[in-house]
Amino acid sequence: MKIKDVKQWIDKNPKDKIPWLNDYLTCNQTGYISLVINGNSDHGYDLISFFDVLSISNNDRYKLLVSNFKKAWNQKTFREKNKMKKQYSISMSKDIGSILDKLSLARNENKNSIVEALIRAEYAKIARP
Repeated sequence: MKIKDVKQWIDKNPKDKIPWLNDYLTCNQTGYISLVINGNSDHGYDLISFFDVLSISNNDRYKLLVSNFKKAWNQKTFREKNKMKKQYSISMSKDIGSILDKLSLARNENKNSIVEALIRAEYAKIARP
């Protein structure tokens, strides 16, 4: 990832990403010290400058830090998007995976919605008075 990619990443949603990235860098002991007051309109440039200097002084650390913060951001957005869902982990027979794949293709739905529909249909059968 080049420094322009960090700028482009920030520019996609600066209102949310700049404060989040500031907190991420501060809380994860990255060596980042803000040179501007929080909430200042130049804060994004301060963050970009930090990554610019880091890419020159320690390119490996720069790559690792960028990779880690992007993964953390993606995880944060994934969790926010799925707040109304709960993840379950269940073990099933080996052939269920291929059956679920075929059902998914046949119905043109994702696997989660197929499993949910099957469970709801079975529950509806036993819940009737």
